[in-house]
Amino acid sequence: MAISVLLVPIGFRYLFAGLDYMQYTTNGLNPLTALSNPVYPPLIAHTLIGAMDIGAFVTATVLATRRNLNIRGIKIALGTGLLLLVPQAIAGAYYYTVLQRYDPYIARNIAGPLLGYDPTTAMFYPAFYMAIALTIALATTAIYAFYTTLQGKVTRPATMSTGILAEAILILMEYVNDGSRYPYLFINGNTGLPITQFTNTLIPIPPIAIYTMLLSTLAFTAIFSITLYYAVIKRFLPEE
Repeated sequence: MAISVLLVPIGFRYLFAGLDYMQYTTNGLNPLTALSNPVYPPLIAHTLIGAMDIGAFVTATVLATRRNLNIRGIKIALGTGLLLLVPQAIAGAYYYTVLQRYDPYIARNIAGPLLGYDPTTAMFYPAFYMAIALTIALATTAIYAFYTTLQGKVTRPATMSTGILAEAILILMEYVNDGSRYPYLFINGNTGLPITQFTNTLIPIPPIAIYTMLLSTLAFTAIFSITLYYAVIKRFLPEE
């Protein structure tokens, strides 16, 4: 199940890499060129390491909510999360370096004025700065929580906050990564192609269809959240 879950972002991230850097080929060239997007390797590395890192911290948070604390399990989860923070930071820096080379439009929208760039909008770099600050807070909190487990104790507030911080960072980074193309759909260097160029006016989508899709997404998200709440908070999951 874990492998199948990780295969989903592996496929979708290639689509996003194509939106960030249009890779194509013409007649007479190797068709594999179209599948060799230079943005993809750092993007997928950053995604997969981040997914496992967040999973480790969320696992520690869930274990910390139990009445019967599994100190060894919490220590392993926190230790794994801390160890993955290092390659995650390296993958993030690598991804940003690649964006600077192939997607300067996205890079300057993410980096903002503090890093010497002139962004086209102020919608995204504040969220990036906040995500970096929360990452520092996560590392500090996780080190403290992990240290207490080495003493044979569990600090519930610190341990539980690691999963919350990790999820907050995830939301901010996804917002920055996907939104920094605005207002374009495809990016080409310092400019891009707006989504209006891909609109098919011959096949109109009625507003009711859009509202139905949005409401169904919210409904399934609510069902998942309620199920998670009863499983974790109400302790429908078995405890030792």
